[in-house]
Amino acid sequence: MMGGSKNEMLHEPANLIVLCGTGTSGCHGWVESNRAKARELGYLIQKVESAEEIPFQDETGVWWNIDNYGQKTQLDMIRTNPHA
Repeated sequence: MMGGSKNEMLHEPANLIVLCGTGTSGCHGWVESNRAKARELGYLIQKVESAEEIPFQDETGVWWNIDNYGQKTQLDMIRTNPHA
């Protein structure tokens, strides 16, 4: 998050998926270079959204939700656009 934020919600566990690399390399670089696809996969959300409500897809194609207690729950779903 460039410049930081005083918004406490941004630092809740559901909002903190660790990506390898920097803004130009690795997974982090991929997210920055492919923002629309990263949004479809749940890796990029808007500051006003709650990450607890937005699933993400891992590298194996499995969909997950993360809650603000740091617990990950596998979802039984096949979706191409989690925001539809």
